[in-house]
Amino acid sequence: MKGQTYPFFIKNLIMDAPAKAYILGVVSHNAKVACTKCHCVGVRKPRKGFASTAKQKKIARQALCFLNMDAVPREHEDFFDDSVPRCDPKGGCDLHHLNEEEIIDRGAYDDEASIFFDESDDEGFIEEDIVHPEKRNRQTPKHHKHWTILSKITRLHLIKGIPLDPMHLLYIGCCPKWVKIFCDNSSLLSALNKLQVSQRLLQARQYQPCEFQRFPDTLAKVKLWKATQFRVFLIYIGLFALYGLIDEKYFRHFSYLVCCARYMSKKLPSDEAKSSEVRKKIAQIVRPLLRKFVEDAVSLFGPEFVTYNVHNLIHIVDDYLEFGSLENFSAFIFESFLKNLKKYVHSGYKPRQQNVNRYSADIRIGTYSGIMECDSDNRAPLDDVALYYEEPQLFVKGKEYTVQEGENEEALYESFSELHFRDFKLKVGLDGDCFCLIESRHYVRISTILRKVASKEIFIIGKYFMNVENLFTVPMNSENIGMVSCHNLSEERWFSVTELETKCYAFRIQPTGGRLHSICICD
Repeated sequence: MKGQTYPFFIKNLIMDAPAKAYILGVVSHNAKVACTKCHCVGVRKPRKGFASTAKQKKIARQALCFLNMDAVPREHEDFFDDSVPRCDPKGGCDLHHLNEEEIIDRGAYDDEASIFFDESDDEGFIEEDIVHPEKRNRQTPKHHKHWTILSKITRLHLIKGIPLDPMHLLYIGCCPKWVKIFCDNSSLLSALNKLQVSQRLLQARQYQPCEFQRFPDTLAKVKLWKATQFRVFLIYIGLFALYGLIDEKYFRHFSYLVCCARYMSKKLPSDEAKSSEVRKKIAQIVRPLLRKFVEDAVSLFGPEFVTYNVHNLIHIVDDYLEFGSLENFSAFIFESFLKNLKKYVHSGYKPRQQNVNRYSADIRIGTYSGIMECDSDNRAPLDDVALYYEEPQLFVKGKEYTVQEGENEEALYESFSELHFRDFKLKVGLDGDCFCLIESRHYVRISTILRKVASKEIFIIGKYFMNVENLFTVPMNSENIGMVSCHNLSEERWFSVTELETKCYAFRIQPTGGRLHSICICD
Protein backbone atom coordinates (compact mmCIF):
# COMPACT_ATOMS: atom_id res chain seq x y z
CA MET A 1 0.00 0.00 0.00
CA LYS A 2 1.60 3.27 -1.21
CA GLY A 3 4.89 1.46 -1.73
CA GLN A 4 4.95 -0.15 1.72
CA THR A 5 4.46 -3.80 2.61
CA TYR A 6 2.33 -4.64 5.64
CA PRO A 7 2.64 -8.27 6.75
CA PHE A 8 -0.44 -9.93 8.24
CA PHE A 9 -1.98 -13.34 8.59
CA ILE A 10 -5.58 -14.54 8.59
CA LYS A 11 -6.64 -15.91 11.96
CA ASN A 12 -10.09 -17.02 10.86
CA LEU A 13 -12.82 -16.39 8.34
CA ILE A 14 -16.34 -15.71 9.63
CA MET A 15 -19.29 -16.40 7.34
CA ASP A 16 -22.62 -18.17 7.20
CA ALA A 17 -23.17 -21.65 5.78
CA PRO A 18 -23.88 -20.76 2.10
CA ALA A 19 -20.88 -18.42 1.91
CA LYS A 20 -18.68 -20.99 3.62
CA ALA A 21 -19.68 -23.69 1.15
CA TYR A 22 -19.06 -21.35 -1.79
CA ILE A 23 -15.62 -20.16 -0.73
CA LEU A 24 -14.42 -23.64 0.30
CA GLY A 25 -15.66 -25.27 -2.88
CA VAL A 26 -17.82 -27.82 -1.06
CA VAL A 27 -21.47 -28.76 -1.34
CA SER A 28 -24.11 -26.49 0.15
CA HIS A 29 -25.77 -26.95 3.54
CA ASN A 30 -28.77 -28.74 2.01
CA ALA A 31 -26.68 -31.64 0.69
CA LYS A 32 -26.41 -35.01 2.42
CA VAL A 33 -22.67 -34.60 3.07
CA ALA A 34 -22.86 -30.89 3.90
CA CYS A 35 -21.21 -30.93 7.33
CA THR A 36 -17.82 -29.23 7.06
CA LYS A 37 -16.62 -30.60 10.39
CA CYS A 38 -17.30 -34.34 10.12
CA HIS A 39 -18.20 -37.09 7.66
CA CYS A 40 -21.81 -37.38 8.83
CA VAL A 41 -24.22 -38.35 6.04
CA GLY A 42 -27.68 -36.85 6.27
CA VAL A 43 -30.93 -38.74 5.82
CA ARG A 44 -34.24 -37.31 4.67
CA LYS A 45 -37.18 -37.49 7.06
CA PRO A 46 -40.72 -36.19 6.35
CA ARG A 47 -41.71 -33.23 8.45
CA LYS A 48 -44.77 -33.71 10.59
CA GLY A 49 -47.82 -31.63 9.80
CA PHE A 50 -46.72 -30.37 6.37
CA ALA A 51 -48.01 -33.05 4.00
CA SER A 52 -51.70 -32.26 3.50
CA THR A 53 -52.10 -33.03 -0.21
CA ALA A 54 -50.98 -35.94 -2.34
CA LYS A 55 -48.46 -33.75 -4.13
CA GLN A 56 -47.02 -32.53 -0.84
CA LYS A 57 -46.79 -36.08 0.39
CA LYS A 58 -44.93 -37.00 -2.78
CA ILE A 59 -42.35 -34.24 -2.46
CA ALA A 60 -42.60 -34.89 1.29
CA ARG A 61 -41.52 -31.49 2.64
CA GLN A 62 -38.63 -33.56 3.87
CA ALA A 63 -36.05 -32.35 6.31
CA LEU A 64 -32.43 -33.36 5.88
CA CYS A 65 -31.39 -34.77 9.25
CA PHE A 66 -27.85 -35.31 10.52
CA LEU A 67 -28.25 -37.88 13.28
CA ASN A 68 -24.74 -39.33 13.52
CA MET A 69 -22.86 -37.51 16.29
CA ASP A 70 -19.83 -39.82 16.23
CA ALA A 71 -18.80 -39.45 12.60
CA VAL A 72 -15.11 -39.22 11.66
CA PRO A 73 -13.83 -35.60 11.73
CA ARG A 74 -12.79 -33.96 8.47
CA GLU A 75 -9.11 -33.17 7.97
CA HIS A 76 -7.31 -30.11 6.63
CA GLU A 77 -5.34 -32.39 4.26
CA ASP A 78 -8.54 -33.31 2.40
CA PHE A 79 -8.31 -29.98 0.57
CA PHE A 80 -4.87 -30.84 -0.78
CA ASP A 81 -5.76 -34.19 -2.28
CA ASP A 82 -4.71 -34.12 -5.93
CA SER A 83 -7.96 -35.77 -6.90
CA VAL A 84 -10.04 -32.72 -5.94
CA PRO A 85 -11.09 -30.86 -9.13
CA ARG A 86 -9.76 -27.34 -9.48
CA CYS A 87 -11.93 -24.47 -10.63
CA ASP A 88 -11.10 -21.53 -12.84
CA PRO A 89 -8.10 -19.82 -11.14
CA LYS A 90 -9.07 -16.44 -12.59
CA GLY A 91 -12.49 -16.37 -10.97
CA GLY A 92 -15.67 -18.33 -11.39
CA CYS A 93 -16.26 -22.02 -11.94
CA ASP A 94 -18.82 -21.97 -14.74
CA LEU A 95 -16.69 -22.33 -17.88
CA HIS A 96 -19.29 -23.77 -20.21
CA HIS A 97 -19.70 -20.45 -22.00
CA LEU A 98 -16.00 -20.46 -23.06
CA ASN A 99 -14.56 -22.16 -26.09
CA GLU A 100 -11.57 -24.51 -25.91
CA GLU A 101 -8.99 -21.82 -26.70
CA GLU A 102 -10.37 -19.49 -23.99
CA ILE A 103 -10.37 -22.33 -21.47
CA ILE A 104 -6.74 -23.19 -22.21
CA ASP A 105 -5.81 -19.49 -22.11
CA ARG A 106 -7.40 -19.09 -18.66
CA GLY A 107 -5.63 -22.16 -17.34
CA ALA A 108 -8.85 -23.83 -16.34
CA TYR A 109 -10.73 -27.09 -16.54
CA ASP A 110 -11.79 -28.30 -19.97
CA ASP A 111 -15.16 -30.00 -19.43
CA GLU A 112 -15.15 -31.91 -22.72
CA ALA A 113 -11.53 -33.05 -22.58
CA SER A 114 -11.92 -33.92 -18.88
CA ILE A 115 -8.54 -32.49 -17.91
CA PHE A 116 -7.13 -29.35 -16.31
CA PHE A 117 -4.85 -26.91 -18.02
CA ASP A 118 -2.73 -24.34 -16.26
CA GLU A 119 0.02 -22.35 -17.89
CA SER A 120 -0.39 -19.08 -16.00
CA ASP A 121 -0.28 -20.06 -12.32
CA ASP A 122 2.97 -19.12 -10.55
CA GLU A 123 3.26 -22.53 -8.91
CA GLY A 124 2.53 -24.26 -12.20
CA PHE A 125 0.20 -27.23 -12.57
CA ILE A 126 2.25 -29.41 -14.90
CA GLU A 127 1.26 -32.72 -16.47
CA GLU A 128 1.21 -34.48 -13.10
CA ASP A 129 -1.58 -32.11 -12.04
CA ILE A 130 -3.96 -33.15 -14.80
CA VAL A 131 -7.04 -34.47 -13.04
CA HIS A 132 -10.04 -36.32 -14.35
CA PRO A 133 -13.42 -35.03 -13.14
CA GLU A 134 -14.62 -38.42 -11.93
CA LYS A 135 -11.73 -38.52 -9.46
CA ARG A 136 -12.91 -36.49 -6.50
CA ASN A 137 -11.64 -36.52 -2.95
CA ARG A 138 -10.79 -40.10 -2.01
CA GLN A 139 -12.56 -40.02 1.36
CA THR A 140 -15.50 -37.74 0.50
CA PRO A 141 -16.19 -38.01 -3.22
CA LYS A 142 -19.42 -36.00 -2.94
CA HIS A 143 -18.34 -33.30 -0.47
CA HIS A 144 -15.73 -31.36 -2.48
CA LYS A 145 -17.02 -29.69 -5.62
CA HIS A 146 -13.85 -27.93 -6.74
CA TRP A 147 -10.49 -26.69 -5.60
CA THR A 148 -10.41 -23.57 -3.39
CA ILE A 149 -7.84 -20.82 -3.66
CA LEU A 150 -7.78 -20.63 0.16
CA SER A 151 -5.60 -23.73 0.13
CA LYS A 152 -2.73 -21.47 -1.02
CA ILE A 153 -2.77 -19.61 2.32
CA THR A 154 -0.23 -21.60 4.27
CA ARG A 155 -1.19 -20.46 7.79
CA LEU A 156 -4.94 -20.87 7.34
CA HIS A 157 -6.37 -24.15 8.59
CA LEU A 158 -9.36 -24.85 6.36
CA ILE A 159 -11.23 -26.75 9.08
CA LYS A 160 -10.23 -25.06 12.35
CA GLY A 161 -9.58 -21.64 10.79
CA ILE A 162 -13.12 -21.26 9.41
CA PRO A 163 -15.38 -21.56 12.47
CA LEU A 164 -19.13 -21.94 12.64
CA ASP A 165 -20.78 -18.54 13.05
CA PRO A 166 -22.71 -18.43 16.36
CA MET A 167 -25.02 -15.70 15.11
CA HIS A 168 -26.39 -17.75 12.20
CA LEU A 169 -26.00 -21.15 13.85
CA LEU A 170 -27.29 -20.46 17.35
CA TYR A 171 -29.24 -17.21 17.50
CA ILE A 172 -31.11 -17.30 14.19
CA GLY A 173 -30.75 -21.05 13.66
CA CYS A 174 -31.34 -23.33 16.64
CA CYS A 175 -33.03 -20.90 19.05
CA PRO A 176 -35.77 -19.74 16.61
CA LYS A 177 -36.33 -23.34 15.56
CA TRP A 178 -37.02 -24.33 19.17
CA VAL A 179 -39.20 -21.30 19.97
CA LYS A 180 -41.34 -21.55 16.83
CA ILE A 181 -42.29 -25.14 17.65
CA PHE A 182 -44.09 -23.88 20.77
CA CYS A 183 -45.59 -20.92 18.96
CA ASP A 184 -47.13 -23.20 16.31
CA ASN A 185 -48.27 -26.00 18.61
CA SER A 186 -51.00 -25.21 21.15
CA SER A 187 -50.59 -28.62 22.80
CA LEU A 188 -47.08 -27.62 23.92
CA LEU A 189 -47.90 -24.01 24.84
CA SER A 190 -51.54 -23.03 25.26
CA ALA A 191 -52.89 -19.71 24.03
CA LEU A 192 -53.21 -18.44 27.60
CA ASN A 193 -49.65 -19.42 28.51
CA LYS A 194 -48.39 -17.94 25.26
CA LEU A 195 -50.02 -14.65 26.24
CA GLN A 196 -48.36 -14.79 29.66
CA VAL A 197 -44.95 -15.41 28.08
CA SER A 198 -45.51 -12.40 25.83
CA GLN A 199 -46.48 -10.27 28.82
CA ARG A 200 -43.28 -11.24 30.61
CA LEU A 201 -41.25 -10.37 27.53
CA LEU A 202 -42.90 -6.96 27.29
CA GLN A 203 -42.35 -6.44 31.01
CA ALA A 204 -38.65 -7.14 30.48
CA ARG A 205 -38.39 -3.95 28.41
CA GLN A 206 -38.50 -1.94 31.62
CA TYR A 207 -35.41 -3.75 32.89
CA GLN A 208 -33.40 -3.98 29.68
CA PRO A 209 -29.89 -2.47 30.02
CA CYS A 210 -28.84 0.31 27.68
CA GLU A 211 -26.18 -1.93 26.07
CA PHE A 212 -28.83 -3.92 24.20
CA GLN A 213 -29.99 -2.51 20.88
CA ARG A 214 -33.47 -4.03 20.55
CA PHE A 215 -36.28 -4.59 23.04
CA PRO A 216 -37.92 -8.01 23.53
CA ASP A 217 -41.12 -8.49 21.58
CA THR A 218 -44.16 -10.75 21.85
CA LEU A 219 -44.31 -14.34 20.59
CA ALA A 220 -46.87 -13.24 18.01
CA LYS A 221 -44.06 -11.39 16.23
CA VAL A 222 -41.41 -14.10 16.66
CA LYS A 223 -40.99 -14.39 12.88
CA LEU A 224 -39.85 -10.75 12.84
CA TRP A 225 -37.33 -11.09 15.66
CA LYS A 226 -33.76 -10.13 14.87
CA ALA A 227 -30.66 -12.09 15.86
CA THR A 228 -29.93 -9.81 18.81
CA GLN A 229 -33.46 -10.39 20.17
CA PHE A 230 -33.01 -14.14 19.99
CA ARG A 231 -29.66 -13.74 21.73
CA VAL A 232 -31.27 -11.83 24.61
CA PHE A 233 -34.01 -14.45 24.81
CA LEU A 234 -31.56 -17.36 24.86
CA ILE A 235 -28.88 -16.00 27.18
CA TYR A 236 -30.87 -13.72 29.49
CA ILE A 237 -34.66 -13.82 29.69
CA GLY A 238 -35.88 -16.95 27.89
CA LEU A 239 -35.88 -19.30 30.88
CA PHE A 240 -37.47 -16.65 33.10
CA ALA A 241 -40.21 -15.99 30.55
CA LEU A 242 -40.99 -19.71 30.19
CA TYR A 243 -40.68 -20.54 33.89
CA GLY A 244 -43.75 -22.47 35.09
CA LEU A 245 -45.57 -22.16 31.74
CA ILE A 246 -44.23 -25.14 29.79
CA ASP A 247 -43.78 -28.79 30.68
CA GLU A 248 -40.77 -29.59 32.87
CA LYS A 249 -39.11 -31.82 30.26
CA TYR A 250 -39.18 -29.03 27.67
CA PHE A 251 -37.95 -26.48 30.18
CA ARG A 252 -35.05 -28.77 31.08
CA HIS A 253 -34.29 -29.34 27.40
CA PHE A 254 -34.09 -25.60 26.72
CA SER A 255 -31.95 -25.12 29.84
CA TYR A 256 -29.28 -27.36 28.27
CA LEU A 257 -28.89 -24.89 25.40
CA VAL A 258 -29.04 -21.86 27.70
CA CYS A 259 -26.33 -23.24 30.01
CA CYS A 260 -24.03 -23.97 27.08
CA ALA A 261 -24.57 -20.56 25.46
CA ARG A 262 -23.93 -18.74 28.74
CA TYR A 263 -20.82 -20.79 29.54
CA MET A 264 -19.31 -20.19 26.10
CA SER A 265 -20.18 -16.46 26.21
CA LYS A 266 -18.26 -15.81 29.41
CA LYS A 267 -15.40 -13.35 29.29
CA LEU A 268 -12.07 -15.18 29.50
CA PRO A 269 -8.81 -14.16 31.20
CA SER A 270 -6.48 -12.05 29.09
CA ASP A 271 -3.55 -14.35 29.83
CA GLU A 272 -3.43 -16.99 27.09
CA ALA A 273 -2.34 -19.84 29.37
CA LYS A 274 -5.12 -19.18 31.88
CA SER A 275 -7.63 -18.65 29.08
CA SER A 276 -6.74 -21.99 27.50
CA GLU A 277 -7.15 -23.75 30.83
CA VAL A 278 -10.57 -22.18 31.42
CA ARG A 279 -11.72 -23.06 27.90
CA LYS A 280 -10.80 -26.70 28.40
CA LYS A 281 -12.72 -26.89 31.67
CA ILE A 282 -15.78 -25.25 30.13
CA ALA A 283 -15.59 -27.51 27.07
CA GLN A 284 -15.69 -30.57 29.33
CA ILE A 285 -18.96 -29.26 30.79
CA VAL A 286 -20.53 -28.00 27.59
CA ARG A 287 -19.79 -30.85 25.18
CA PRO A 288 -21.95 -33.52 26.92
CA LEU A 289 -24.75 -30.98 27.46
CA LEU A 290 -24.91 -30.13 23.75
CA ARG A 291 -24.93 -33.81 22.85
CA LYS A 292 -27.72 -34.33 25.39
CA PHE A 293 -29.65 -31.43 23.82
CA VAL A 294 -29.39 -32.99 20.34
CA GLU A 295 -30.22 -36.50 21.58
CA ASP A 296 -33.28 -35.37 23.55
CA ALA A 297 -34.47 -33.27 20.59
CA VAL A 298 -34.96 -36.49 18.61
CA SER A 299 -37.24 -37.98 21.27
CA LEU A 300 -39.09 -34.73 22.01
CA PHE A 301 -39.59 -33.28 18.52
CA GLY A 302 -38.63 -36.10 16.17
CA PRO A 303 -35.52 -36.69 14.03
CA GLU A 304 -36.55 -33.94 11.59
CA PHE A 305 -35.53 -31.39 14.26
CA VAL A 306 -31.84 -32.32 13.94
CA THR A 307 -31.04 -30.40 10.78
CA TYR A 308 -27.71 -28.87 9.70
CA ASN A 309 -27.68 -26.14 12.37
CA VAL A 310 -28.72 -28.39 15.25
CA HIS A 311 -26.16 -31.02 14.28
CA ASN A 312 -23.38 -28.44 14.23
CA LEU A 313 -24.01 -27.58 17.88
CA ILE A 314 -21.79 -30.53 18.77
CA HIS A 315 -18.97 -29.01 16.68
CA ILE A 316 -19.12 -25.42 17.93
CA VAL A 317 -17.31 -26.54 21.10
CA ASP A 318 -14.20 -27.19 19.00
CA ASP A 319 -14.34 -23.63 17.66
CA TYR A 320 -14.76 -22.36 21.22
CA LEU A 321 -11.60 -24.21 22.23
CA GLU A 322 -9.77 -22.64 19.31
CA PHE A 323 -10.97 -19.01 19.50
CA GLY A 324 -12.50 -18.52 22.94
CA SER A 325 -15.80 -16.79 23.69
CA LEU A 326 -18.56 -17.00 21.09
CA GLU A 327 -18.37 -13.25 20.57
CA ASN A 328 -14.78 -13.64 19.32
CA PHE A 329 -15.93 -15.37 16.13
CA SER A 330 -19.48 -14.10 15.76
CA ALA A 331 -20.71 -12.09 12.78
CA PHE A 332 -22.54 -9.55 14.97
CA ILE A 333 -19.77 -6.95 14.84
CA PHE A 334 -19.54 -7.15 11.05
CA GLU A 335 -23.29 -7.10 10.47
CA SER A 336 -23.64 -4.08 12.75
CA PHE A 337 -20.90 -2.20 10.92
CA LEU A 338 -22.58 -2.50 7.52
CA LYS A 339 -24.66 0.62 8.15
CA ASN A 340 -21.45 2.60 8.66
CA LEU A 341 -20.00 1.33 5.39
CA LYS A 342 -23.14 2.44 3.58
CA LYS A 343 -22.89 5.91 5.08
CA TYR A 344 -19.27 6.23 3.93
CA VAL A 345 -20.24 5.81 0.28
CA HIS A 346 -21.54 9.13 -1.08
CA SER A 347 -21.43 8.24 -4.75
CA GLY A 348 -20.77 5.36 -7.12
CA TYR A 349 -17.23 6.52 -7.85
CA LYS A 350 -14.57 4.31 -6.19
CA PRO A 351 -16.69 3.08 -3.24
CA ARG A 352 -13.85 1.06 -1.68
CA GLN A 353 -11.55 4.07 -1.57
CA GLN A 354 -14.34 6.14 -0.02
CA ASN A 355 -14.82 3.54 2.71
CA VAL A 356 -11.11 3.36 3.54
CA ASN A 357 -10.57 7.12 3.54
CA ARG A 358 -13.60 8.02 5.64
CA TYR A 359 -13.03 5.17 8.09
CA SER A 360 -9.41 6.28 8.50
CA ALA A 361 -10.57 9.85 9.07
CA ASP A 362 -13.02 8.73 11.76
CA ILE A 363 -10.25 6.87 13.55
CA ARG A 364 -8.03 9.92 13.58
CA ILE A 365 -10.68 12.35 14.86
CA GLY A 366 -11.76 10.01 17.63
CA THR A 367 -15.07 8.53 16.49
CA TYR A 368 -13.71 5.02 17.02
CA SER A 369 -10.87 5.83 19.39
CA GLY A 370 -13.35 6.80 22.10
CA ILE A 371 -11.83 10.27 22.62
CA MET A 372 -14.44 12.84 21.68
CA GLU A 373 -12.40 15.94 22.34
CA CYS A 374 -8.80 16.00 21.24
CA ASP A 375 -6.28 18.46 19.94
CA SER A 376 -5.94 18.43 16.17
CA ASP A 377 -2.17 18.13 16.53
CA ASN A 378 -2.35 15.30 19.06
CA ARG A 379 -4.98 12.92 17.79
CA ALA A 380 -5.07 9.49 19.35
CA PRO A 381 -4.32 6.52 17.10
CA LEU A 382 -6.43 3.38 17.05
CA ASP A 383 -4.04 1.62 19.46
CA ASP A 384 -5.30 3.86 22.27
CA VAL A 385 -8.80 2.37 22.10
CA ALA A 386 -7.78 -0.36 24.56
CA LEU A 387 -6.63 2.29 27.04
CA TYR A 388 -9.84 4.29 26.98
CA TYR A 389 -12.27 3.57 29.82
CA GLU A 390 -9.73 1.46 31.71
CA GLU A 391 -10.54 3.83 34.56
CA PRO A 392 -14.28 4.37 35.20
CA GLN A 393 -15.68 7.67 34.02
CA LEU A 394 -18.31 9.66 35.94
CA PHE A 395 -21.06 11.70 34.27
CA VAL A 396 -24.01 13.92 35.26
CA LYS A 397 -22.72 15.51 38.43
CA GLY A 398 -25.20 16.10 41.25
CA LYS A 399 -25.06 17.41 44.81
CA GLU A 400 -22.08 17.42 47.15
CA TYR A 401 -22.25 15.64 50.51
CA THR A 402 -20.26 15.93 53.69
CA VAL A 403 -19.81 12.56 55.41
CA GLN A 404 -18.61 12.03 59.00
CA GLU A 405 -15.72 9.50 58.80
CA GLY A 406 -14.35 9.76 62.33
CA GLU A 407 -14.83 11.60 65.58
CA ASN A 408 -13.34 14.82 64.27
CA GLU A 409 -13.02 14.07 60.55
CA GLU A 410 -15.32 14.96 57.70
CA ALA A 411 -14.96 14.17 54.02
CA LEU A 412 -16.51 15.87 51.03
CA TYR A 413 -18.13 13.64 48.37
CA GLU A 414 -19.53 14.42 44.93
CA SER A 415 -22.57 12.54 43.65
CA PHE A 416 -23.04 11.37 40.07
CA SER A 417 -25.84 9.69 38.13
CA GLU A 418 -23.77 7.61 35.69
CA LEU A 419 -20.67 5.45 35.99
CA HIS A 420 -19.16 4.38 32.65
CA PHE A 421 -16.79 1.49 32.15
CA ARG A 422 -15.29 0.24 28.93
CA ASP A 423 -17.88 -2.54 28.51
CA PHE A 424 -20.95 -1.25 30.33
CA LYS A 425 -22.64 1.68 32.08
CA LEU A 426 -24.31 1.96 35.47
CA LYS A 427 -27.05 4.56 35.93
CA VAL A 428 -28.89 5.57 39.09
CA GLY A 429 -32.67 5.48 38.98
CA LEU A 430 -33.05 3.28 35.87
CA ASP A 431 -34.27 -0.29 36.49
CA GLY A 432 -32.28 -1.62 33.55
CA ASP A 433 -28.93 -0.08 34.53
CA CYS A 434 -28.80 -0.04 38.33
CA PHE A 435 -28.13 -3.72 39.14
CA CYS A 436 -24.63 -5.11 39.56
CA LEU A 437 -22.70 -8.01 41.10
CA ILE A 438 -20.09 -7.41 43.79
CA GLU A 439 -17.09 -9.70 44.30
CA SER A 440 -18.60 -10.91 47.58
CA ARG A 441 -21.40 -12.46 45.45
CA HIS A 442 -23.89 -9.79 46.49
CA TYR A 443 -26.43 -8.70 43.90
CA VAL A 444 -26.83 -4.97 44.48
CA ARG A 445 -29.38 -2.37 43.40
CA ILE A 446 -27.53 0.95 43.17
CA SER A 447 -29.09 4.06 44.67
CA THR A 448 -26.14 6.52 44.74
CA ILE A 449 -22.71 6.93 43.14
CA LEU A 450 -20.19 9.01 45.10
CA ARG A 451 -16.62 10.16 44.55
CA LYS A 452 -14.40 11.31 47.38
CA VAL A 453 -13.05 14.75 46.48
CA ALA A 454 -9.71 14.33 48.25
CA SER A 455 -8.67 10.85 47.04
CA LYS A 456 -10.89 10.57 43.91
CA GLU A 457 -12.00 7.15 45.15
CA ILE A 458 -15.39 6.05 43.83
CA PHE A 459 -18.06 4.34 45.93
CA ILE A 460 -21.37 2.68 45.15
CA ILE A 461 -24.19 2.90 47.68
CA GLY A 462 -27.02 0.41 47.36
CA LYS A 463 -29.05 -2.43 48.81
CA TYR A 464 -28.18 -6.06 48.20
CA PHE A 465 -30.53 -9.05 48.09
CA MET A 466 -30.29 -11.16 51.22
CA ASN A 467 -32.07 -14.22 49.78
CA VAL A 468 -30.55 -15.72 46.64
CA GLU A 469 -31.93 -18.99 45.25
CA ASN A 470 -31.34 -21.21 42.23
CA LEU A 471 -33.88 -20.91 39.46
CA PHE A 472 -33.25 -24.57 38.52
CA THR A 473 -30.90 -27.34 39.62
CA VAL A 474 -30.88 -29.58 36.50
CA PRO A 475 -28.60 -29.93 34.57
CA MET A 476 -26.70 -27.81 37.13
CA ASN A 477 -27.33 -25.16 39.74
CA SER A 478 -28.39 -22.04 37.88
CA GLU A 479 -26.11 -19.94 40.09
CA ASN A 480 -23.13 -21.56 38.33
CA ILE A 481 -24.10 -19.74 35.14
CA GLY A 482 -25.13 -16.51 36.87
CA MET A 483 -28.92 -16.98 36.88
CA VAL A 484 -30.61 -16.59 40.27
CA SER A 485 -33.88 -15.63 41.91
CA CYS A 486 -33.55 -12.91 44.56
CA HIS A 487 -35.76 -11.22 47.13
CA ASN A 488 -35.64 -9.24 50.39
CA LEU A 489 -33.43 -6.17 50.05
CA SER A 490 -31.05 -5.23 52.86
CA GLU A 491 -30.27 -1.82 54.31
CA GLU A 492 -28.04 0.50 52.28
CA ARG A 493 -24.32 -0.32 52.23
CA TRP A 494 -21.20 1.24 50.78
CA PHE A 495 -19.12 -0.68 48.22
CA SER A 496 -15.88 0.41 46.60
CA VAL A 497 -15.89 0.47 42.83
CA THR A 498 -12.92 -1.94 42.93
CA GLU A 499 -15.30 -4.59 44.32
CA LEU A 500 -17.56 -4.33 41.29
CA GLU A 501 -17.53 -7.50 39.19
CA THR A 502 -20.11 -7.03 36.45
CA LYS A 503 -23.43 -5.48 35.51
CA CYS A 504 -26.62 -7.55 35.78
CA TYR A 505 -29.85 -7.94 33.84
CA ALA A 506 -32.71 -7.96 36.38
CA PHE A 507 -36.02 -9.46 35.35
CA ARG A 508 -39.08 -9.36 37.64
CA ILE A 509 -41.38 -12.39 37.64
CA GLN A 510 -43.34 -11.97 40.90
CA PRO A 511 -44.29 -8.32 41.51
CA THR A 512 -45.88 -7.71 44.92
CA GLY A 513 -47.28 -4.40 46.10
CA GLY A 514 -45.39 -2.51 43.40
CA ARG A 515 -42.05 -3.44 44.99
CA LEU A 516 -39.22 -5.68 43.81
CA HIS A 517 -40.26 -8.64 45.91
CA SER A 518 -38.70 -11.35 43.76
CA ILE A 519 -36.53 -10.84 40.70
CA CYS A 520 -34.32 -13.03 38.58
CA ILE A 521 -30.89 -11.77 37.70
CA CYS A 522 -28.39 -12.70 34.97
CA ASP A 523 -24.85 -11.43 35.24
